[in-house]
Amino acid sequence: MRQKFFLPIFFLVLFPSLLFAQQKYDFSQFWTETGHFFTQPLHWEGSDWLNLGVVGAASYLSSFADQPIRNIRNTINQNHPSYYSSPFIESGRIYGELYMPIARKIGYEVGQASLYGGSIVYLMKIIEGRSRPLTNEGNGTFHPFTFSFDDRHANPSGHVAVAMIISTILSRNADPLWLKILAYAPAALTPISRIYQDWHWTSDCVLGGLIGYFFATWVVDTHERNDAALHEKSDLQINSIFPLSISIAVK
Repeated sequence: MRQKFFLPIFFLVLFPSLLFAQQKYDFSQFWTETGHFFTQPLHWEGSDWLNLGVVGAASYLSSFADQPIRNIRNTINQNHPSYYSSPFIESGRIYGELYMPIARKIGYEVGQASLYGGSIVYLMKIIEGRSRPLTNEGNGTFHPFTFSFDDRHANPSGHVAVAMIISTILSRNADPLWLKILAYAPAALTPISRIYQDWHWTSDCVLGGLIGYFFATWVVDTHERNDAALHEKSDLQINSIFPLSISIAVK
C-alpha cells in the first residue's frame, strides 16, 4: 500500500513536467507530428545543417578509433573471457533493447523517437551494409544494399540509438540537474557492451548515439513547443473570462 502511495509522488517530484502536460499523446497527434518530422529538412536553417555536418564528421573521425579499440577489447577478452557475459556488459545490451515506461508522456516519446530513429538506422544499415567486427573482415568492408539481416549491418548501432533515446527523454523530463546527468549513465554502458561483445565498431556506436540524441531532442522539443502554445492559449482564455466574471459580480 505504501509503495502505491509513495511511488507516484516520488515520480512526479523527479519528473514535474509530466504533471502539467496537456497534450493527448494519441495516434492523431502522432501522425501529425510524424508528418512534420519527415518534412522538417525542407525548413532547416543553418544550425540544422551544421548539426548534420557534425554528425557526419564525428562518425567519420571516430572510425579511426575502430581497430585500436577493438584490439584493446580483444586483449581484455582473451585475459578475462568471463567479462563477456558479466552483469556490467549485459546490462548495457539490455538497456538498448528493453524499457518499461512508467508514464504516458515518457512512453509516448520513447516509442515515437524510437520509431523515427529505428527507421533511419535500419535504412542506413541496409544501404551501407558494413561488416561487423566479429566477421574479421575489417572496419572498411561494406556490402551495400544487403537486405538479409546478418552480420553485415553494423552501422549505425541500433542498441546505442535506442539507449540514447531513452536516456535523453528521461533527462529532458527530469527536473534536478543531478538526475538529468544520471539519466545518461545507463546509456554509457550500451556502447561499451556492443563494442566488447564484438557486435559494433566504435564509429557505429558514435553515429547511433548521435542519431538517438537528435531524434529524442526533436520529439521533446516539439512537445514542449506544443505545451507552451497550449498554456498560452489557456492563459488568454482565463484572462478574457476573469474580467467578465468581475463585472458580473459587481453588477
